[in-house]
Amino acid sequence: AVLAQKLLFGAGSAVGGVAAGVLWTAQGSYFARTVDLLAGRGGGERSELTSTLAGTFAALYLGGEVCSKLAWAGLDKLGVDGWVIAAAYTAVGAVAVLLQTRSLALGAAG
Repeated sequence: AVLAQKLLFGAGSAVGGVAAGVLWTAQGSYFARTVDLLAGRGGGERSELTSTLAGTFAALYLGGEVCSKLAWAGLDKLGVDGWVIAAAYTAVGAVAVLLQTRSLALGAAG
């Protein structure tokens, strides 16, 4: 069981690291294109739009991280097995990946 746990931990960490790297690098170009589109439609000044988008992203991303850690701790405290919690989080992650396919193709917009 310990070996399986270590292997799953390693695989999960690797996948999470790749996902974070993709998200981090994509964020800048996605923000820049969104700001271009909003500014082109009279949405405001570039600096204000950029800071608003960055603040919203940070609040949602970090807020989601805190909530997920609190939820894990709460479920653990209630006696839910760790593998059940991990399976539920995996399912939520899979749904999030599927929903990303519905993201607006900003290159085609405008």
